Amino acid sequence: MECWKAMQWLSADYRDFHDVPRMMVCTCSFGTYLFRSRLDPVAQEYADHYEVYRLPPISESEVCASWFGLETRALERLPDLPVREFPFDVSTRRFLDYDRIYPLLRQG
Repeated sequence: MECWKAMQWLSADYRDFHDVPRMMVCTCSFGTYLFRSRLDPVAQEYADHYEVYRLPPISESEVCASWFGLETRALERLPDLPVREFPFDVSTRRFLDYDRIYPLLRQG
């Protein structure tokens, strides 16, 4: 697990890095979100989009525990987000400002 702080994310953590992060829990001033790109077992490729879930607040100890089934705790499911649109710099493996996805997150 890698933990980073970016200017507008209060906290942002990711797991399963394969070209890009495949699962992230990010908290900003108006909520906590899970972004998940699933592996397609038939194609043996990851999806080109993140499923987006708005979560209830989670503790730091929960962030450090298993994320298996975390989406089942979601308050709501938001529209998918193309992986290429997520504000993450792959070369430095750090989170960027969420301005590009702000409208999506504000739907919640």
